[in-house]
Amino acid sequence: MKSIFLFFLQFFTLGFVLAQSDSYTSGMIAMQEGQYRIAESYFHSALQQEPKNLHILNVLASCYTKQKKYAEADSLLELGSEIDSTFEVLYQSKAENASRWKKYSLAALNYEKHIHKCEAKQKTAPMSAYHLVMNLTQLLYTEGINEEEKNKIFLYGQKFVDQMPDYPQVQDIRKIMLLLRDEFPSNLKEGEKWKKESR
Repeated sequence: MKSIFLFFLQFFTLGFVLAQSDSYTSGMIAMQEGQYRIAESYFHSALQQEPKNLHILNVLASCYTKQKKYAEADSLLELGSEIDSTFEVLYQSKAENASRWKKYSLAALNYEKHIHKCEAKQKTAPMSAYHLVMNLTQLLYTEGINEEEKNKIFLYGQKFVDQMPDYPQVQDIRKIMLLLRDEFPSNLKEGEKWKKESR
């Protein structure tokens, strides 16, 4: 009798896991096909079974971002970082979401966090360094940047150049750094911003 009970317990447990896995897999397939509303539904179903699964949470947030639901994505990713602040992928997703949301300062901040989280695990994140620089450059032409932000462009721009010397984007980074070296005012007051009027 006990063996029969254990068989049925294992059978239903296996069915539960497969159904959960199937929701996640179906969501990923729908995402790849650009069917974001359908994917969102599948990911919600998977997340109901595992509300603290950061992988599911992250792809659901990406699904929101693809649909321009930026506030929803940001809230979900913030929840994820509260569950596990060491899961570096969440910060990359937060940065990508903020960039699409045109919140360039927030994007740069989260790309920087992603880099630091990666470095703490002895990993590099050159593309986050690149995107950090590009978001601060967007800020340069929209709101302006201060001395600290200028220094971050040099710091992370050089990181990208050093780590990815053969990438074509290196030329873009070097041009930005050269522009700032030549034109950034040397007499800015603390916290004051300089805005580049035209590209």
